[in-house]
Amino acid sequence: MVEYSGSGDPARSLALMWRTAERPSRGAKPALTVDRIVRAAIDVATGKASWLCRCADAGLAEIEMDAVLSLVLQYVHGAARVSVEKSQAERQTGMTDNDWWMAHQPFLAKIGDAAKYPLATAVGSAAGAAFDGTIDPGFAFEFGLRRLLDGIEVFVNRSADHPSRPGP
Repeated sequence: MVEYSGSGDPARSLALMWRTAERPSRGAKPALTVDRIVRAAIDVATGKASWLCRCADAGLAEIEMDAVLSLVLQYVHGAARVSVEKSQAERQTGMTDNDWWMAHQPFLAKIGDAAKYPLATAVGSAAGAAFDGTIDPGFAFEFGLRRLLDGIEVFVNRSADHPSRPGP
């Protein structure tokens, strides 16, 4: 369940943010924790501080720098939301992601004809073997963040040669 500002329990929200809330003792430990997300965000912020200066030096307008920052923040927000929703689903159902896939494997095998969908079968098998059933959220987060930053670097470098100025 998603709680929005003003509609949730402020004490619970603050306890989660300041890590004073009790951690659930049942269920699988989440691969993507608040601490791990915060650590990654700090790494991005500190490791890329000179990168922001390069954005300015490359001729990015303030609005473009803001858009780049918003892009990274939205990515982190999305990853955090997936992690929270996964943990909530496990608490509410008592079933891990791997448990769900195992329970639905017979049905999925019926509709997922390997001869019809060889690429999907190969990708699913490779991911299943690599991640012991389902994708590792931590790997997915780090992989995606690296690709996002790579793309931003291309944009910044391209902007140095061809500055863009969005309209008001």
